[in-house]
Amino acid sequence: MAPLAGEALSRRHSCIGLSVLGVWLAWWLAEPGGPAGNAALAFSPVYSAKVLKAMQKVRAPRKGRIPRKRTLDGKPGRTMTASKAGRKAFLMKRIGDPKIKVSELQQVAKELLGMITDHRDFSIAIGVLSRRRQHDLMFKMIDDMDERLGPNVVTYSVAIKGLSGSGHWALGTQLLKQLDDRAKGGPDSPNVITYNTVITALARAKQWEGALGVLEELTSRQLNPTESTYSAAMTACRGAQQWRTALGLNEDMLNSGLRGNLLTWTCLIQAMESAEPVLAVRSYGRMKRAGFQADEQVYDAVLRACAAGGLWKRAIFIINSMIQAGLTPSASAYGSAIAACSSGEGRRSIDLFAEMLSKDLSPTPAAYVGVMTAYEKEEDFEMVLKTFEDMKAQPGCRLTYAAFAAAMRAHASLQQPEDSDTQRRGAARKQLTLFDQMSARHRTQPDAECHSLAAQAHATCYEAMKGVRVLEQAIKNELTPSGVACQNVLDGLENSRDGEASEDQYKMLYEAGIRGYLPDGEQSARLLKQMTEAGYSACQDIYERIVRESNSPEVATATYEDLKVLQMEAAPETEVAAMSAFVDQATWARALEIFEDLRVKGSLAPKGRSLDLLDAAGLAALRACAAGGKCQEALNVIEQLRFRGLVLSPALYEAAIAAAIGGFQLETAKDLLFKMKGAGYEPSPAVLKSCQLESYVEQVQEAERQGVLPEEAMLEKAIREAKKEVGDLEMARDLTLQLRIAKTGVDEQRWNRLK
Repeated sequence: MAPLAGEALSRRHSCIGLSVLGVWLAWWLAEPGGPAGNAALAFSPVYSAKVLKAMQKVRAPRKGRIPRKRTLDGKPGRTMTASKAGRKAFLMKRIGDPKIKVSELQQVAKELLGMITDHRDFSIAIGVLSRRRQHDLMFKMIDDMDERLGPNVVTYSVAIKGLSGSGHWALGTQLLKQLDDRAKGGPDSPNVITYNTVITALARAKQWEGALGVLEELTSRQLNPTESTYSAAMTACRGAQQWRTALGLNEDMLNSGLRGNLLTWTCLIQAMESAEPVLAVRSYGRMKRAGFQADEQVYDAVLRACAAGGLWKRAIFIINSMIQAGLTPSASAYGSAIAACSSGEGRRSIDLFAEMLSKDLSPTPAAYVGVMTAYEKEEDFEMVLKTFEDMKAQPGCRLTYAAFAAAMRAHASLQQPEDSDTQRRGAARKQLTLFDQMSARHRTQPDAECHSLAAQAHATCYEAMKGVRVLEQAIKNELTPSGVACQNVLDGLENSRDGEASEDQYKMLYEAGIRGYLPDGEQSARLLKQMTEAGYSACQDIYERIVRESNSPEVATATYEDLKVLQMEAAPETEVAAMSAFVDQATWARALEIFEDLRVKGSLAPKGRSLDLLDAAGLAALRACAAGGKCQEALNVIEQLRFRGLVLSPALYEAAIAAAIGGFQLETAKDLLFKMKGAGYEPSPAVLKSCQLESYVEQVQEAERQGVLPEEAMLEKAIREAKKEVGDLEMARDLTLQLRIAKTGVDEQRWNRLK
């Protein structure tokens, strides 16, 4: 206010001066006794110009001129007019208006280029441009700031935050690198807040690898991560289902001396809630022991974990804890608890749903689906359909595909064998209506079961060709329809009223039905026989799938023999599955033949591939040797496995020991037993019993016989056994001496000398 008051006073004085000067000139010209020639002098061009010049000197300053100087960029001598300052203030006010149009925003930003004089105004303008996705203008303004004022870490952080909100995480990382390059290690280099902003942007974009990379760069710059840093990084891991990484980040945070906060624990629980629900619940317990009080967000995350893992007891405990603490569980909390109970305790789901309604809470889709599942398990299909209708009637409730599927299953389950044809068609029409509504709402969600039910409904309505098209769509979506649905459509084609199927469609139905029946080998084999009798030849994959996935050894072995009769070259995985089936069928010699064929062909351990197939083949071969009592053959198999680089597993050792016992080679079995113990494996009680080494004293004696130094744990157990069970104190003293030798590594004579 002071400069403005001074300016007004100056103008007033100037006006008074001009008035006095005018009066004096008028008197001087009008004076009769004045000097001669006064009038001529007054109207002389030269004299008049001098008077005018003098008047201009005392005239008020030109409007808009500010007497004091203002500097730009810290450079003296440059001035800013009042009109320019006012224009800048007006533009800054306009650019901060949330209702400004994009076209006007662009014009305002362009006019502001070169006009802003401090970092604060730059932060405001750049933040608006980043949030409104005017990236080109944002970068131009940042370049203008860096050129005239130098980079500013706060302004860059504001820009990165605005970009993260609009999902442009790549531009955020670009700005981080740009700030690092232009700051050149100065005070405005990226700090923890800047890195946290970038990590948050990457977390929102579910770029967990990039977020961890930025975190690693932060620590390499000798900056200390904060709780906000770790919570943002764990949030990124949540979206990518990297729960192990999130758990490691939490441990790193605690080991670095940070206690964490409620947000970090929430992010950790959310990262594990779907992948590892048990660990998520345990983390909740750790959070409580650390002294943090859970809020609604934490409770919702833990209850979602309970729903994912079917931990219904824990879900009820948490709901009761909330009520005892004076909290009112939210609708989402009740929904998760209901979903958790539906998988293990359906009646609790129904009770919780009723309690939720009594509190005037609007059920969530998860609550509706959970209680529908509970009614379905109790075979109360009428209540399933009633709940579905209530769900449809609730305003704003999203109908999930799981709800549609439950309703379709309920309509199918309500059908009875004594129902008339009209009743069956009526129920089928309701299923088809639900399927059409589901497909319209969830184009990619309907699962194989819903496609199968829809295809069966079409067949019931004498529209088998429509059922064929539904199954074709399911197969196109890489779904496996049920064998029952394929069989019903095949049967319905005989009475179909909407066309006939082609040869390719018949073959597709047969093959899809065989796959859909698995692992029920008998039904798959029956449909395969029906297919061949109808004149269709199944592809090789059908035969191999039955061999690998059938739960019937008889079907698997018979199908394998058919495969060989058709002169089809089976994959090694199929050959190994056939070996196991032959062993289960007590035809161990055929299993050993297959193993020998695989060994000759070199198919057991091809270069560059995993040794899992070799392990499975070796186990099947050793089981065959045990079934036949072929000890030497078992030893040969072990040599083959070791030659191909396989480290023997406990299952392989025990199968070989069983083969030696079956061949009445007790000493060989004991040798294998101690080789197994030497490899660090602990034999099962059944193996010890078969080797007649049930007691630890016997195991020590057998080790001495083979020249092997007994293990310390075995000697300690043998000492206790000799004292308490056998009562042989002399044996206990000898074993104690052996234990001392094992611990000190000296022989008996040296030990006596030391005593």
